[in-house]
Amino acid sequence: METNTKKKFARIDLKASKTDEQNLRKAAQKLGTQKISETIFNSVAQVASQEPEIFFCNRAGIRDVDKNINYGLVHLNKFVDEFQAVTSSNLTFEELKTIFEGTGKFGSEAIVQRAIREMVTTKLYKRMVENHPDMTVTIDNVPAKDLSVLYAIAEQLDNCPEVENRPFGLVWSCYQVIENKIVVIPEELERIKSSYRKSADTPEQKKRLGKVRELCAVLNSFLSDSEAVPENLTSVFYFDNESRKFEPTGNYITTSLQPNILFTRYH
Repeated sequence: METNTKKKFARIDLKASKTDEQNLRKAAQKLGTQKISETIFNSVAQVASQEPEIFFCNRAGIRDVDKNINYGLVHLNKFVDEFQAVTSSNLTFEELKTIFEGTGKFGSEAIVQRAIREMVTTKLYKRMVENHPDMTVTIDNVPAKDLSVLYAIAEQLDNCPEVENRPFGLVWSCYQVIENKIVVIPEELERIKSSYRKSADTPEQKKRLGKVRELCAVLNSFLSDSEAVPENLTSVFYFDNESRKFEPTGNYITTSLQPNILFTRYH
């Protein structure tokens, strides 16, 4: 079905079933003289107006999240690979978290290294029991292993990039283990990133957002044609409590000086 509209677009091409087309015609008839194209356009516009409108994005914070997640992904995979090479056993996600739960605490290096030794010993002991069911195996029978590489990787994980407004360390909720490989959970990563964005969700919020954007447009226009420094923008005007209006400061107008404080005249 092809429909024409005089709105933003000259033409809208739709693929619809016979039933869909009949329903659209019925809807248009109920709306009087409104055409099917106008009905569709207005419906889409109404749905679009209900969507959250993002107005703030902490890009630096989101970059920090990506750095942290990617750093953890690389080094956690190094750790599970080395652990498998040492013990011939895999780690579950919970076992991995248990090893590193001391990260960031006082004396974390010793705590994590002890957890590594205990996990390696446990895995080796279980494997020996499985491989020698006819023998009595004790912890003393577990052979010593070189854990220096595991310790070094753990130390690197203890120095992962920090993320603004989040606790130190790895964002564990963003990872899972699949076939002994650490992978990132996209939905959880996006949820974390969304906390660094702000949006207007309700009609009231969008109305206030519109007013603020009008103010920002005026300020941006002023900056584009003046010597004002963005950080000191409020220094070119002050709020007059008597008139309840913002007024220009004399220093900027007459001398182009930009004072570092906002001069306010009180009653």
